Amino acid sequence: MSYGITNVVGIVAVPGGSTGSGATGPTGAAGPTGATGATGPSEGPTGATGATGVTGATGAPSTGPTGPTGATGVTGATGVTGVTGVTGATGPTGATGVTGPTGAAFDLTTPADLGYSGITRSYTYGESLVPGDPVYVSGSATVGKADANSAGKYPVMGLAMETASSGSHVVLLYGVFRNDAYNWTPNAVLYLSTTGTVTATAPSTGGDIVQVLGVAEHADRILFDPQLDTLTVA
Repeated sequence: MSYGITNVVGIVAVPGGSTGSGATGPTGAAGPTGATGATGPSEGPTGATGATGVTGATGAPSTGPTGPTGATGVTGATGVTGVTGVTGATGPTGATGVTGPTGAAFDLTTPADLGYSGITRSYTYGESLVPGDPVYVSGSATVGKADANSAGKYPVMGLAMETASSGSHVVLLYGVFRNDAYNWTPNAVLYLSTTGTVTATAPSTGGDIVQVLGVAEHADRILFDPQLDTLTVA
């Protein structure tokens, strides 16, 4: 494509002469706009993800210190106590029971020769007796000399404590009797004999009865404790 130029005024420089001035010709028409180039990519490629940074230290606890406990409030006034109910009437007191009889004196001090200590009672002697004779109940409040081979003359319930053949006299029911003529082996079991005395040998003839009267607590003393159960020798 060609463009024409019209009305061009030539300017020639003349040495030493003044510059001539001619009118400026008109501006030529603008040429056409060139085609728009292709649009480049809007973003570059995504770079690789960087490594994860180190986790920072855990911060101090956020809870602050517990504040001081407040003062205890004032205790309220105690309520009024209710009225006490009426006490019921006391029932009548029952009658007092009958007082039992006073027991016999009990003294186990060591006695003198032919003496005694313990529980005693007075009985009527029905025959001649001396201290230490074993006795049985021979009648109404009457005692006689016991015998291990005479029917009806046992069991022994006491020892005569006085020399007499009649009248009321002391009988030892339980306790200690001393006779210096004895020569017991201490702790020997004592029995009623077949001659109406106390012996350390149990009767052994058929028909005789065996009754324990006590134990020798000393060579010259009997701890008298008659057992009322008897055995008959076969």
